[in-house]
Amino acid sequence: MKVQAPLHQPQARPLHESLHVAKAVKPKTAQTGFTLIEVLVALVILSATFASVWAWLNSSSITTEKIATRIELQEASAQFLDYLSTQPLQVRPNGTFILKDFVFEYRSVINKRSDQANFRRQPAFIVGLFDVSIDVYKNAELVSKHTTSQVRYWDDPNYFDPELLL
Repeated sequence: MKVQAPLHQPQARPLHESLHVAKAVKPKTAQTGFTLIEVLVALVILSATFASVWAWLNSSSITTEKIATRIELQEASAQFLDYLSTQPLQVRPNGTFILKDFVFEYRSVINKRSDQANFRRQPAFIVGLFDVSIDVYKNAELVSKHTTSQVRYWDDPNYFDPELLL
């Protein structure tokens, strides 16, 4: 009896397909994530950046407060000068004026008087020139110092009108 070959014979595979090639496996000691040095360097850079931004914001805030104070001071000074123009400096040479958060302290000294001049144009009145020093405080802190001159006139108590005799 003759052995008959199977009708379907398995085909021969190339050698490289028949061998099982093991894949390369990473060793368990491979690095994953960041090292401690890298994290520390990143934290130093981040903290330096935040510190500079914080300093910039702080100086910006201080500058904004100073500008706001100057604007308020300008408005308050205009009102103070209106008040000062109504004060009889010959009677009350020193005083205090309080407006909102500002305290104005003024001191005046008479510089010239018309009754001490050689010639008087208006003998019924005394005209005086006052030098006024002004200190401005906000929350008990000196904000500004100014000097100005003010003119005042008042009746001369020694004046006698000769027309009253007629």
